[in-house]
Amino acid sequence: MARSFQPRVPCAVEHLELRTLLSAADAGISFPDFQSVQGLYLNGNAANAGTVLRLTPASFAQGGSAWDATKQAVQQSFQSTFRFQMTNVGGTVGAGGDGFAFVIQNASPTALGGLGEYIGFGGIPNSLAVEFDTFANASEHDPNGNHISVLTGGTGPNSADDNFSLGLATAIPQLNDGNIHVARIVYVPGTLQVFLDADTNPVVSANVDLSTTLNLDNGTAWVGFTAATYDAWENHDILSWSFADASTLMTPTNVQASQGIYADHVHVAWDAVAGAQYYTVRRNIIDDFDTATAFPVNLVSTSYDDTSAQPGVTYYYWVTATSPTGMTSSSDSVQGYSTAGPTIPIPILGFPDSGDSTGRLPQFTLSESNPSKRKVEFSVEVINAETNANTVFNTAFFGSGVNAKFTMPSKEPLTPGAWLWTAKAVTPNIQSNWSTPISFTVNPGVDFSYSSISKSVWKTIASTAASFAIADGWGGNTEFKNSPSKGKDAEGQLGDALGAGLGAGGYCLLNFQRADLTGAIQMSNAIDAVGTQLASLRFMAIDVEIPDGVSPKVNPVDVITDAVLQARQEGLRPIIYTNRHYWKLLTKDSTTFSTLLNIPLWDADVDGSADLHVSHGKAWIPFGGWDHRVGKQYAQQRNVSGLNADLNVFDPSII
Repeated sequence: MARSFQPRVPCAVEHLELRTLLSAADAGISFPDFQSVQGLYLNGNAANAGTVLRLTPASFAQGGSAWDATKQAVQQSFQSTFRFQMTNVGGTVGAGGDGFAFVIQNASPTALGGLGEYIGFGGIPNSLAVEFDTFANASEHDPNGNHISVLTGGTGPNSADDNFSLGLATAIPQLNDGNIHVARIVYVPGTLQVFLDADTNPVVSANVDLSTTLNLDNGTAWVGFTAATYDAWENHDILSWSFADASTLMTPTNVQASQGIYADHVHVAWDAVAGAQYYTVRRNIIDDFDTATAFPVNLVSTSYDDTSAQPGVTYYYWVTATSPTGMTSSSDSVQGYSTAGPTIPIPILGFPDSGDSTGRLPQFTLSESNPSKRKVEFSVEVINAETNANTVFNTAFFGSGVNAKFTMPSKEPLTPGAWLWTAKAVTPNIQSNWSTPISFTVNPGVDFSYSSISKSVWKTIASTAASFAIADGWGGNTEFKNSPSKGKDAEGQLGDALGAGLGAGGYCLLNFQRADLTGAIQMSNAIDAVGTQLASLRFMAIDVEIPDGVSPKVNPVDVITDAVLQARQEGLRPIIYTNRHYWKLLTKDSTTFSTLLNIPLWDADVDGSADLHVSHGKAWIPFGGWDHRVGKQYAQQRNVSGLNADLNVFDPSII
């Protein structure tokens, strides 16, 4: 997002490992991945996460920068190529933000600009940025929430305000769709061009001469990346990065492999690389370049026919280019296969999609990519991302292959945490390959209203049943405090839940019958019941239902508004808990809370499905101005560790 936030330049170095320094003119940069970040200055929240450089995690108010430790020659010409991916989009406003930038600067190797709309480079002097912006900030004159722009303030402070733009593009693929994208930046004095994915034409071409625009150090400057979040967030990941003189041999691009077109071979083709002496093709049955086998042929053409491919088997292919000065890094992998007869396409996975949250018994949806009249079954594999333990469900028949569904068996619920799933299509005679695994999170919340739960049971719930617990602090007429024997000790129950490792929230059931109970009074009672656990709550839900009716002397919108403002005054994050029927009846479908007050929606949509995007088997229809839900109560009065509980699923951004 886009909350105004003053930049900070520079900040303290949080991590630095120096590699052997070369002269800037000969240095160049090559990171096939970021298993090691040796040779980078990492500032703010930037860190390596496995094999990627994570500039910011998908959290509130994060900022990070990463600079190569060696200044690079930028005055004459250069080209920089990097793969990036933005995942786990979320936020209290919008869906993901704010973006990242490739930056050239001669201020400091610890430089880090402001958060939110500043994207980590706003405020850095003597810099030029190529921003990949994913949030529409009116204050920065952004054209939309998905654009690329080249910005500079010359030798003064830079700005993400598009009034500073030298050129921008909006007709581009969605940048934060969770997919891996490739960007290539090419500079020759007078022109900087930005290429995206397989497009052979630049999406942005900006007129700029770095030698006169910036104050360089003998033609050199620091190069790297910045990113930031605020009320909207996402993981900003760089997967690989190279930087070299523009005359340096480039990695092959636009690599393609045939899929079932030929019966006796797979045809692999790619674009020519200037300066290449020959090319090498590698193949593997898994997406792993390091263990791939190279064909013993030095190819001078830009294609190769793999006649050793087994029919019906899907292979991964890579291409490298070689010149007298060395070999390039590998291209991105592509999949190809030959066929000697009918084949079954890999199924298309639906829900859960990448980054989705589910309950413990998710309903997986999938379909054939090329539906036919033949009988097709699917096998589903579910994998624990932390332990790699997997379960394959082979025998369930799902139908004709269109809109197929599979629900986890009730005896095998998934534990809270990170999971993967994949599927393949099966007939009596042939089967497809497994689909590319998709990651999702089992992120269930349980509502134990009016229950008194021991510490040992809370521990059982935390380890097997849920990641989040909600307790009521106000029930419309009653403050749930200091009555453990009646199960109405909100402070004690929340304390035990937190002690067991669960996240926790509270809620305030509003009374619309008594005119003497303002929203502020009712929220204060809920807060009083929570007591010492107040600071640990992730949110306070404002429960908008009609258990006691509505008095003609009470304006429900005023009561809700007062409760929201009181919660915020106490430093809490308010969310609305309601459903379509109650909201329309009580507020006439008011959009004030979703648009003006930015209050998220927790929907009481009891349809048995832990899919935030679905309601009663169909796409969820927005109401009250909300375009998405951060929570959904999908089942009530279910047995959880021997207790009756309401089951919920939450977006990770809210809990």
